[in-house]
Amino acid sequence: MTSLEKAFFGPNTGLLDISLFNNLLNAKTKLPINVPYNSYVLSDKTYVVEFALAGYEKDQIKIEVDNSILRIDVSNNTDEDKDYIHHGIKSQGMLLKLQIVNGYDANNIKPSYEQGILKIEIPRAEGAVKQFSL
Repeated sequence: MTSLEKAFFGPNTGLLDISLFNNLLNAKTKLPINVPYNSYVLSDKTYVVEFALAGYEKDQIKIEVDNSILRIDVSNNTDEDKDYIHHGIKSQGMLLKLQIVNGYDANNIKPSYEQGILKIEIPRAEGAVKQFSL
């Protein structure tokens, strides 16, 4: 985890080790999964995380924030009528939890989903940066 990710996400959330960017843990099945992601900061200090969720529809993705924990619940996407020779595109459900640390506004996140990419913008909280004079 980069120092920026450590500063943003803070310590372990308990259910998922926040080193999830290197090895996400599927909380429903307890199996390790890998979800490609991008994380970056915009010029206005908004933190952005993008997850590659190809093959899922918008209605299969539920996002909520409770006590500064961002929860992304992706429901199962199975085609039981297909007899796969190779099944390489993820279709299992997953639960991702991220702790949003102080200084970012957990109540005003802006999620979007386009072309298989879940993008979550987490804005800097008003008054998050305080300056002090000596």
